[in-house]
Amino acid sequence: MTEPTKRASVAGRTTVLTALSILSPAVGLLVEIVMAWRFGASSVIDAYRVVLLLIIWGQQLFVTNVLPNVVVPLFAEGRANGTEADVWVGVDTLANILLGVGVLMAAVLFFLPAQTADLLAPGLVGQSRVELVYFVRWCGPSFIPICCQESPAEFCTPTKSFG
Repeated sequence: MTEPTKRASVAGRTTVLTALSILSPAVGLLVEIVMAWRFGASSVIDAYRVVLLLIIWGQQLFVTNVLPNVVVPLFAEGRANGTEADVWVGVDTLANILLGVGVLMAAVLFFLPAQTADLLAPGLVGQSRVELVYFVRWCGPSFIPICCQESPAEFCTPTKSFG
């Protein structure tokens, strides 16, 4: 690839990334506007927002923060040292540990939804709290796939298995 072609490629990628970065908050605002238009201010929306934040927190904690910051450096070091097979074993162990944590979190949320609701949103009362307890119980098991969903992609990214 020639130098001008490389620059154009980097400029194009940078433009796309910038556009997506600007578009992301706009889409978030649109979601809030549509929810307010469609459902208004209600106890269901209050409960939904609390549970959604819980699920997003789990996804960011287990997938966005832990895996890239642990797996990628392990593979880089393993490739440099010629111990990539050992890194695969370690990463598989890490994935199993995270799966165990996800199952534990799901169990806590499923079996202790009222206590979790009190911890997450102590100010909710009445129908809002009832709906939050319901959402926590039935959305809590989503921690299991959250802990597993990115594992194959994260494992393949450091080795460039997808291109």
